[in-house]
Amino acid sequence: MKNLIIVFLIAIVLISCEDITQSDPNKISNVVKYTKVLENQQSSVIQPLAAGKTWYYLHKYYNFDGGSNLITRDSMFVEGEYLDNNEKWFKVWHPIFMDFVYMTNTDKGLWYKCHLCDNASYLEAAYPDLTTPYNSSSFDIFGFWFDSLQIAHNFSDTLYKSYEISQENVILTNGNINAIKYKVTTKRLTNNYSNLFLDSYNAYYVPDVGLVKLEKFYYNKLSETYELRNNFNIKQNYFTIDMGILKVGDSKSADFSILTNLTGSNIKVLNITYDNITNIGLLPNSFNYLIENNKDFILPISIYPTKAGTQKAYINIMTDVGNFYVTVICTVN
Repeated sequence: MKNLIIVFLIAIVLISCEDITQSDPNKISNVVKYTKVLENQQSSVIQPLAAGKTWYYLHKYYNFDGGSNLITRDSMFVEGEYLDNNEKWFKVWHPIFMDFVYMTNTDKGLWYKCHLCDNASYLEAAYPDLTTPYNSSSFDIFGFWFDSLQIAHNFSDTLYKSYEISQENVILTNGNINAIKYKVTTKRLTNNYSNLFLDSYNAYYVPDVGLVKLEKFYYNKLSETYELRNNFNIKQNYFTIDMGILKVGDSKSADFSILTNLTGSNIKVLNITYDNITNIGLLPNSFNYLIENNKDFILPISIYPTKAGTQKAYINIMTDVGNFYVTVICTVN
């Protein structure tokens, strides 16, 4: 028998949410649609959203024997607010997706929008009706697998997510907290590729706080966890740095006090990575590796844009207490 090994999903396309009945076995029931996006996105909501808001997570990877073999830190942050069809949406860097997603709170719950998937959207966390499970709309996946002779084969399948909701006292490192648990299982709409691995996870949300914990499973074994570890004693002074208007070939340099350490102890800067730096001409600069208590982390930034238009680059400052993200933008004539 051929061994089916999924390497990576190379494309995901979501299709629109429709009213779906149970009469057709190839249709999904209990798909929820919202009627309005909430004006107030910061109170009485699943995930409070505002430009610059950041959540810091402890990220653990687990062996199949249940022990953690790698611990890292990551962040989720809101880059900005956008209007789409006169609806308020927020562009959010999501460490679990390792990409930006769009979020908004609706009258039904927290909605996600996939900007890589023709902006199709789905309900990620409904307001808790503890007796009624619900499903996402279906989405098509495309990828490839290797057989026993290591020959690659294309595949496609149609999947959807099933959500079960409960109240649970979730255990965190710093103590327990009452949360809404969303048990999420990926299911098939068709019988294609029955041995294709389907992921599942448990997401724990506290209203007006957001995602406090997420447990990912691989073949029913715990593989990763994200746990909220917000440190409010670190002040991030810049989330977006606007370098202004320049011409192609111009250059500009400035120093920015990105972080202020109010923790009572020193913070180590482990590394800084830069993404999408070509068009903006962002130059990685030297930086101080130790942020003393009550001191600022100052990062020199130099740009020399090479292409006209609005250009953006992303900086990830990795420290021993979490990651901090900054977007650098400029308008180039």
